[in-house]
Amino acid sequence: MPRRGRWRRCGRGRSTRWTSSRCRGRRCRGTGGNPRRSAARSFHLRLRRINAAEEQLLTGSRHPIVLLRRRPGAAVAEAVAPGNPDLGVMLPYTPLHELLFDQPGPCVLVMTSGNLSGEPIVTSDGEALTRLAGLADAWLGHDRPIHVPCDDSVVRIVDDSELPVRRSRGYAPFPIDLPVPVRPALAVGGDLKNTFCLGNGQYAWLSGHVGDMDDLATLQAFERAEQHLEQLTGVRPEVLVTDKHPSYRSRQWAQLHAAGRPVVGVQHHHAHLASVMAEHRYQGRVIGFAFDGTGYGEDGAVWGGEVLLATYDGFERYAHLKYVPLPGGDAGVRNPCRMALSHLLAAGLPWDPRLPSVRACAGPELELLRTQLDKDIACAPTSSMGRLFDAVSSLAGVCHRAGYEAQAAIELEGLVSSDRGLGSYEFAVTGEEIDPAPVLAGVAYDVLAGVEPGVVSARFHQSLAELTVTLAVRVRAARGLTTVALSGGVFVNRVLLSATTTALTGAGFTVLRHRRVPPTDAGLALGQLAVAARRPGRETSCV
Repeated sequence: MPRRGRWRRCGRGRSTRWTSSRCRGRRCRGTGGNPRRSAARSFHLRLRRINAAEEQLLTGSRHPIVLLRRRPGAAVAEAVAPGNPDLGVMLPYTPLHELLFDQPGPCVLVMTSGNLSGEPIVTSDGEALTRLAGLADAWLGHDRPIHVPCDDSVVRIVDDSELPVRRSRGYAPFPIDLPVPVRPALAVGGDLKNTFCLGNGQYAWLSGHVGDMDDLATLQAFERAEQHLEQLTGVRPEVLVTDKHPSYRSRQWAQLHAAGRPVVGVQHHHAHLASVMAEHRYQGRVIGFAFDGTGYGEDGAVWGGEVLLATYDGFERYAHLKYVPLPGGDAGVRNPCRMALSHLLAAGLPWDPRLPSVRACAGPELELLRTQLDKDIACAPTSSMGRLFDAVSSLAGVCHRAGYEAQAAIELEGLVSSDRGLGSYEFAVTGEEIDPAPVLAGVAYDVLAGVEPGVVSARFHQSLAELTVTLAVRVRAARGLTTVALSGGVFVNRVLLSATTTALTGAGFTVLRHRRVPPTDAGLALGQLAVAARRPGRETSCV
């Protein structure tokens, strides 16, 4: 390895000049943002809005990346985080970082992880020279080898409380107290934003960020991290816990490595709610709102807009978003304009050529999409709240093609100002079905009337907050439940989480929301563990 501070060049004499857009392209991140590391507090205050809770996070011992709202007119290139009003900011936390900022060094650097998107971080100079040959023009090596890879943690502040987005360095694997003792177990999490969780007795150890389980390198990193955490904790799992999705690689790994141990499947959204319940050490029944992009449902459909009455022992599906076709699976996710047209068709609304979504899909794509939807070709039914966000974002003219996960929702959220009193739309609830047709009709009407996208976004977010209160009040009247749990990746949305919490507490509910583990699939394993731990032995079976 090169000695401390020695630069190594790579490639064929390329310039070492760097841009954020080139960095994202090489890492296959689309238009996702890059974090910034700042040396001077006064400098980052000129770029971003910051409150006391955010400053405490920035300067505390854990040094996570903190998502901060950028100041209007701040001298930050749009390419750093295109379409995103937030900037990920961290302060130097190692001696090497401090040396990089020594005078006459820079006041701020745009940083990114040493990996391709979704893959594990590279931990050696030799590996970097091969796996990252197309990413960087030069490397700064170090004479101390990395024994345990660890991503930076990412946190945002919502209503003066922490909301983890990625729980890793500084947070993992510190133990989490469980509401009940558990037998030695390993919960393997999901396939996206994978983390796993070991549990024994009163404690759970949630791993740091592993990545997306769609390539060999990540699977190998998962195995190394799992073995390392077993060594640290002394836990020898007697049961393995997985998501119920039959094609998840994490589930297949557990089945392959069970060695006669029982493998327990836990429904995706049940695990989400159990995760937030466990971190609060809550043992009762909750009115659970599990809103995310995708999760394997009990009926084989793609769930994601779920209202569950849940305990650790089980759940009742009280209500859900009305099923709509997801055209082309992942292709529908990558193209929010297609999801918008699918929602319009399901709502009985016309594909008006004046709508931005229709214009974005014009030509052969539009005709192919109509044929696909009419003939139900490769159209899985979905109740996903994430896909509804995609649809509204496209209808409002915000995002038609997604270059990274949740881009359409992030950009839609970013348009909401702090102004209140802009009104809302209204969902239709019949039995257990939540129909977004009136909301979509209202959005389309406003867009055609020239209403600003920021106003449309604010009304949509307020509609969802009001929906949660309406449904929670119904459950309270019928079942007497007064505690609400909020989980799933949609609740990373600061605007929605704050508005929903305010509305529910104002209506007299106790609200459980994430403060120690992420609401995304990165917190799934903790919920899986809590559910499996509550099951009597006769219920565990090999799956």
